[in-house]
Amino acid sequence: MEYECIECESCLEVCPTYSVSGELELSPLGRVRVANKVLRGEFAPEAVKSLFSCTLCYACNQVCPKELDLVEIVEQARIALVEKWGIPFSRQREVIASIVERGNALGREPSERLRWLPEPYEERDSERLLFIGCLASYVETGVASASYLLLKKAGVDFRILRDEGCCGIYVYRAGDLKLAKKVFEKNAKRFEELGIKEIIVPCLGCYRCFKNYYPRVLGEVGFRVKQITEVIHELMKLGRLRVSPQKAERYTYLDPCYLGRAEGLYDAPREIARMCGAEVVEAELSREKALCCGAGGGVRSLFKDLSFAMAEKALKSTPTEAVLSSCIFCTNQFKMVSRELGLGNRVTHIAELVLRCLR
Repeated sequence: MEYECIECESCLEVCPTYSVSGELELSPLGRVRVANKVLRGEFAPEAVKSLFSCTLCYACNQVCPKELDLVEIVEQARIALVEKWGIPFSRQREVIASIVERGNALGREPSERLRWLPEPYEERDSERLLFIGCLASYVETGVASASYLLLKKAGVDFRILRDEGCCGIYVYRAGDLKLAKKVFEKNAKRFEELGIKEIIVPCLGCYRCFKNYYPRVLGEVGFRVKQITEVIHELMKLGRLRVSPQKAERYTYLDPCYLGRAEGLYDAPREIARMCGAEVVEAELSREKALCCGAGGGVRSLFKDLSFAMAEKALKSTPTEAVLSSCIFCTNQFKMVSRELGLGNRVTHIAELVLRCLR
């Protein structure tokens, strides 16, 4: 299939990779050009960096006058490239091997997965699963613990899995559709056997994967998925999570691409923060125009400097040192970049803020 781009250059103004690199190949316009070549079966040397440097942030989708789904174009071109020429980066092969062999994308020991638990956990049956995800299990453990404790405090019936495994989004977005399907099938079968009807996830990568990629690849699935931010918001509105507003602190809320542009969820996290007594301040660009943190689409594992440049730009657009996010990848990315570049930002995940304010 040939995608018709009229080369109006509207996308150049919003693309995070183009804005920090100035390279046309690292723009939606350039990516459509190389995608068309790859989808015709032509190998273009520039295609690898062009396609795999895209954070899949959805900014270009919103401004394209042809209404091209540029995220989908990049994803399908990645799949076509890998199907014909194989996984292009050794780093991708390392991450995928870790997912297959260790059940996580970080190369960590599976026995360490539940070290974040704030209390002994007794196995229980439930139709609702709290699926923590790789990054929260091993790195951003405060978000894992906060999510667990908030659900428990609200009296939500749920279970966790000691040998949770990976959702498989990295495999899919690396372009290995065959292996991604195997990972999806394995997880979906297990959820069905356990009687799981609802999955709550702190990670927006897991959220997008379960909500969009599983049905796309497997067809109908037997579970629904919710992101922890919308669950917390619902529980607070119902009075099942009560908070005592803390001393007012000014936070800049940075909208994550996969919760904002991809899902249209802008107000809930801001309302949560205000209920906790926070003053929410807007960045120079927010909501549908929010800047990407640079960590998505597998970019941080392949192009660290490019990824960090995007995060630096986003952090420097904030009027406050305190930054609030509802995405675990944004949270982790902003912490890393602020620390490495000495920017002085204090980064908090929305679940951690609510836990801090619980009555």
